[in-house]
Amino acid sequence: MVQLLTGADGDQRQIAALAAAGRPVYEFSLYQLPADIAELDLYRRLLEREILVNHCLLLVDCGRLQLAGHSETERYTLCNWLDQLVAVLPNACVLSAGEPIELPRTRVYHQRLPTLSQSEQVQLWQHCLSDFVQPQTPAKDSEAPLISTLQKLSGHFALSSRQVRNVTQRACHSAAGDLRALEQQLWRGSREQCRQHLQGLAKVIEPTDLSWDDLILPDAESDALQTIMTQVRQRRRVYQQWGFARQVPYGLGINALFTGSSGTGKTMAARIIASQLQLDLYHVDLSSVV
Repeated sequence: MVQLLTGADGDQRQIAALAAAGRPVYEFSLYQLPADIAELDLYRRLLEREILVNHCLLLVDCGRLQLAGHSETERYTLCNWLDQLVAVLPNACVLSAGEPIELPRTRVYHQRLPTLSQSEQVQLWQHCLSDFVQPQTPAKDSEAPLISTLQKLSGHFALSSRQVRNVTQRACHSAAGDLRALEQQLWRGSREQCRQHLQGLAKVIEPTDLSWDDLILPDAESDALQTIMTQVRQRRRVYQQWGFARQVPYGLGINALFTGSSGTGKTMAARIIASQLQLDLYHVDLSSVV
């Protein structure tokens, strides 16, 4: 039997490190396997020798098995190669993947890592920040902005513990004790961790100092835009804390269609909403995609 972990990538690494009980953890991806079938057996033997010599735990990324477009022959070859590896060293391997997988002869015990609630994510942020921010017994009023920032971050971003750790480490190093700068760096780092690489299909527009004063609209349209922004800010509370996500487990995103002739402020409205929420805006030109 071999363990399979599914969930956030960074959390899988941390669980593997705990399971190693002091042993070094080596990460290996099935994408690293040679294309030549004749070399696969030699590669597996070399990997087994490396594990035994260094007495380490191997964390195997099995994402290649679930990649669409692979032929059944290639998937069968990969599964058999992995099956032989874990059969020889069952206690030295931990698998990681997005979804459950099956091996021909080895039983795979599937363990899905749970998603942290918003309150748990806030506690994770506080714990990671405590390693870098020196306790200074400030007044409660000065602590409130940072707590509010952490609550907003956990409402917008679902980061793994490793990602949170990376963001806080870089933010605290850049801020150098400035609370305002720290908050800005936390937002910037969180956006960068979640930023998608769309291979030139979209332009990423970062938040700016745009405000509602930069856009002149009738009251009805202005109120509608404010409602959109409020709905985004409060969606985690409505869906998770109030339990609406359990009643309607799909369609939880927020969509808005801006219509009007050129120059009426459609793009400006989207940029203001993104800037006010401190989120990236993805600008997609369909004429360059279709």
